[in-house]
Amino acid sequence: MSGYRVTSVKKPVNRFVVVRSLAVIAFIAFALVGRTAVAAPQQTSTVSLNLSSDIEGPGYEVTITVNLRVPDGVGVGKAVSEISYPGKILEYIEAIRGLSAEAVGADLTASTEALDGDTSILTVSITANEGGSLPQGVLADLRFMISAEAPADETTIPLVNQVSAWSDQTPRTPIESVSGEDGQVTITADPPIFACFFYMH
Repeated sequence: MSGYRVTSVKKPVNRFVVVRSLAVIAFIAFALVGRTAVAAPQQTSTVSLNLSSDIEGPGYEVTITVNLRVPDGVGVGKAVSEISYPGKILEYIEAIRGLSAEAVGADLTASTEALDGDTSILTVSITANEGGSLPQGVLADLRFMISAEAPADETTIPLVNQVSAWSDQTPRTPIESVSGEDGQVTITADPPIFACFFYMH
């Protein structure tokens, strides 16, 4: 009689454990699928060449960086950024190799062209050595001078960025999927002051 009771109690318990285990497995699988579906849009498969922003007052210099982002499995041998800006407000001074371009000894060239009206175009080209590729990061630092006659009230000057890139193969071929974010220069009478950490401490 006692054996019958033990057997009748064990069967429901084992069945409950199995059902509970299946429910836990299903929940974990659902969570993993959901997490993968959410994370997927964050991944990028395009090369991007983006400009930064800076803020200063009239008569002062600003520095805009050209930043390269490269997805896994893609090699970039050459990157070009054509930047449109108002030539009467901003004066191009020079382009300096950034840390990423400096690390591989890339060649940097820059030229300006004045179009009709107030628009100027600065073309910046960064090219890796033959057979080499450009690492992602800062490729160039671009220095501009804000006109002393620029309005001192809060004014945002857009830097329109048209980009292109080529592979690191020989011969180089154009990369189709290339994006670029515009930069901007904010002109203000009261630019922020960045205190020196060591001086303050």
